Amino acid sequence: YSKEQRRAARFAMIARVAGIIASETELDALLQSAADAIHELLGFARVDIPLIESSDPQTLVIRICGGEFKRHGRQIDLLPVSRGIMGAAARTRRAQLVNDVAADPRYVTPPGMPPARAELAVPMLYGDELLGVINVEGDGPFDELDRMSMGIVAEHLAVALHNARLNEQS
Repeated sequence: YSKEQRRAARFAMIARVAGIIASETELDALLQSAADAIHELLGFARVDIPLIESSDPQTLVIRICGGEFKRHGRQIDLLPVSRGIMGAAARTRRAQLVNDVAADPRYVTPPGMPPARAELAVPMLYGDELLGVINVEGDGPFDELDRMSMGIVAEHLAVALHNARLNEQS
């Protein structure tokens, strides 16, 4: 029963994010609503959705936060893609699932926050173009269901980001 509840929560989160994408036209509001939905529906303690800096593709700009990050009023942070688990997801363009961040030298403790136990970072790709990363942290372990559901959300958000940029250009 608990496995089905977890699956249902992930489907609900995917559906909520799809609804946000369909109804929100302003990019930052769309991303913030998505981060809030991920936190609320899945209970992930911390959520980040950093985007690649347009003028420097080697930098992630972290300004969209959910969960504990949002409650602590986290400011805009810059993270080189050469650092951290988020950076590894950006560099390799593959999801990074780490259930013991204390044992992973790539882990970067967020400023002013205690370290989490686990981190899952999923790149947002539109074709071959890296647009950003969805990053979640928590005290419980992540699994393949988490990776797959966050991968689906990353795909949806990548299309929304691409469309928002096309809209700005037009």
